[in-house]
Amino acid sequence: MLEQLALMSDPLPLYAYLNDLLVPHLGRAIADNHFQIHDRTIRAPAHLLHINEDYVLRRSGEGFVAEIDGAAHMVLATALPDGTPVEGVLPTITREGEFAFAFARLAVVDEGGALEIVARLENVATGERASRAISLPPAARAGAGAEGPRLALRRHDGIPVWGNLRLDGPSSGASEFFQAASRMHESPVAILDKRGIGGGFTTSALSWLSGYTGQFPSQQRTFVSFSMVHVGMMGRFTAAQASEARFPPPGWALPMPFAESAPLSNENLLIVLMDKGAGSAGDFFAGYLRQIENALFVGTNTNGTLVTGPIMWTSLPRSGFAIIFGTSLNLRPDLSQFEGVGFLPDLWVPPGESLERALRFIERYGLNR
Repeated sequence: MLEQLALMSDPLPLYAYLNDLLVPHLGRAIADNHFQIHDRTIRAPAHLLHINEDYVLRRSGEGFVAEIDGAAHMVLATALPDGTPVEGVLPTITREGEFAFAFARLAVVDEGGALEIVARLENVATGERASRAISLPPAARAGAGAEGPRLALRRHDGIPVWGNLRLDGPSSGASEFFQAASRMHESPVAILDKRGIGGGFTTSALSWLSGYTGQFPSQQRTFVSFSMVHVGMMGRFTAAQASEARFPPPGWALPMPFAESAPLSNENLLIVLMDKGAGSAGDFFAGYLRQIENALFVGTNTNGTLVTGPIMWTSLPRSGFAIIFGTSLNLRPDLSQFEGVGFLPDLWVPPGESLERALRFIERYGLNR
């Protein structure tokens, strides 16, 4: 930052200080995905689904077979163009509602850019082997919001579909969340559309889950969590005031450990639609839903903005810039990367088509009987 600052103008305009100097460098150093400075948000690199649906892959023994150029080919391996081996096949639902597989990857790519992999193929009839470049365009995203009124419980061919959720807090209709969820057990299969839940409060999510299962999920089944001692209280005082008040020094509290436990019992099939628009409290909602029996997740990964939070607001002493940052640390039990990745679905489907494909999937396999 000091090297770059020496090359910049003096006086330094505010926009240049934030956009060109502070935010880019902080983004590489701060793994707090609730961090904001003067309305500029620091985000971890987004891992997005890239998928090619020109070929339908089906399981054959330990591998996959696809019809390519009019002939059946076994997929032997997939790699990046430089030869690095990668997993390039993911389970999906086709546009016709069939469970199948597709050439696809979850990866960080420049906005709007396509990803390419190389598939090593073997002709099933002749045994001839060849390589083919497979382009993986980014998956089409869902619209700005689900259609229909907020907290809408509607039906498609008798299948209850509940969506357009907003986790606005306990005063925003928790009873409606509870009642709508309890009615979804009337059908052998139900769809919860949680695409685009960008954040909010987990209380409404807990109300929905308690209405649906009659049980409460636990954060301890999702994360190992640490909290910062007294940081929320100390943020309201100067250092001298905090010292005079004899607050203990800020630091990390003992962790709330991960706890293995039985899943929340559920008899009917719950299909959960999810996408990259679900972050923060929307991430937590996905983690809670993962604790339910007979739940199938369709779409793409969530946003992965839960490494820190809840948030605290303060300001820098000289510039007066507003600062927002998290006051807890949430880690997956296996320490796998969560920021920018989030929770993964079971079936990878472009979010803009996930509802239609889920309905065809239900019809094709007779799941609503």
